[in-house]
Amino acid sequence: MIIARSERLHPIAYRVENLEDPKSIRLLNARNVDDLANFVARFGVPDRLGYNPEGDRVLVSLIEALRDEIADGFHTTQIDDDIAKRAWAENALRHVSMYPAFEYSDAAKRMKLGVRASSLADLMLCEVAFALEVGAKLHNCEKCSKAFISGHLTGRRANAVYCSDKCRVAAMRQRNSKGA
Repeated sequence: MIIARSERLHPIAYRVENLEDPKSIRLLNARNVDDLANFVARFGVPDRLGYNPEGDRVLVSLIEALRDEIADGFHTTQIDDDIAKRAWAENALRHVSMYPAFEYSDAAKRMKLGVRASSLADLMLCEVAFALEVGAKLHNCEKCSKAFISGHLTGRRANAVYCSDKCRVAAMRQRNSKGA
């Protein structure tokens, strides 16, 4: 069963300033119903999907369909065909809803005009489009097989092969133990 852990009904505001920890990659790495339940408990329901509290199986199917759409977009990062990337982005972003919003900027000590996605699903599709724009690439970790992106604005080198320092160190220890 997928339910939120709190009584919060208002949406959470997320920002896309960089691609160091995109929610879309977290959804890609949610590989079973328990992972999806943890994703929903932490980030909320991608409400663009038409949440039906009576039908959890329908909700899981809709979230899995969104995950497949996001995976298709990230797989487009692997090809060098800008026309295919543009086609995916235009198709995926066709139904994304954005609206202008003011936020207080601590750095500038003033209000700042920005654009917000109307839902978590819309935000995640924008993350994929942003990854396409900056040339980030999707990879699978050589240690744990989790998906991650590397390149500009991701916090990882373009030739990274591990999703985290934990996996990199574990792989190094494994290599060293085989050599001993």
